[in-house]
Amino acid sequence: MSRPADSEWVVLDEPEDPIPGDPQEIRDESSRLEQMAGTIRDQIALLKDIAGDDNIGEFADKLRETATDLRDGLDKVATRYEHVSGYLGHWAEDLDQCQSDSLRALARAQAVAATANTPEARPAPGSPQPQLTVEQKQHQADAERARHAAQGELADAKAQLARVKDHRDERGRFWMQKIEDTEHDGLKDSRWDSFKDFIHEHAELIKLLADVCTWIVTALVIVSLFIPGLDIATALLGGLMLTALLGHTAVALTGDGSWIDVGLDVFAIATLGASSWAKGLLEGSTGFAGGGGRRPAGRRGHS
Repeated sequence: MSRPADSEWVVLDEPEDPIPGDPQEIRDESSRLEQMAGTIRDQIALLKDIAGDDNIGEFADKLRETATDLRDGLDKVATRYEHVSGYLGHWAEDLDQCQSDSLRALARAQAVAATANTPEARPAPGSPQPQLTVEQKQHQADAERARHAAQGELADAKAQLARVKDHRDERGRFWMQKIEDTEHDGLKDSRWDSFKDFIHEHAELIKLLADVCTWIVTALVIVSLFIPGLDIATALLGGLMLTALLGHTAVALTGDGSWIDVGLDVFAIATLGASSWAKGLLEGSTGFAGGGGRRPAGRRGHS
């Protein structure tokens, strides 16, 4: 269900939706983790069969030991996923309830806002006090009582929303702590996870260094084409391009970069020797042009 536009919350002194979020999206993630845990449990069952099989041959003891170790590790992974899945499901319920409560506060405020914000009936400064009939005085008093009652109701709606926000924050912290506690289940992150975390944390710097290596190679190749006698070692260019390739590959593997950059680096390394060929072609064409501009010896014109 879509939430009211941010502009509607101004009546509660909120510049935007005070309880944002999509409980269904959280439930979807909870279901995904639950399915992953189920898949892992299926693999654990297969490993149990291997560990208990008496017909696995000469390496039975080693295979049983390996299967048991892997099974225990997977069991911890499945348990972590199951716990986090459950916590996310509970958080989705809490968020859903908080959003429903916020809508009730908004409805209360919108119902009385017009009356609560009605200006108090007072004569303009310097104007004589109007003579009101008994009926007009009664109507004015009724309007004033209604205005004060609406202001009280509006204040209660704002206080209600404040309590909802506090409850949302408290439940959010509670479930976040529960999820963080699952990290203390004895399961160690793999080296690949540590590598991904490092690359992700320094992705911008790695991409910059890789790009700088590419720019340097490009500049050196262009300079070598136009400066006679300047030969740049292919090993130097290759080393720079290999550095660029490693950097671009690392950030692409972790989802922080593009595989297009990797492909361009591979192409550049594969065609690294083409610069020498291009330089020779350029020098040859330049020599041909210079020779064509000179008259052959002994072929002077007659005046």
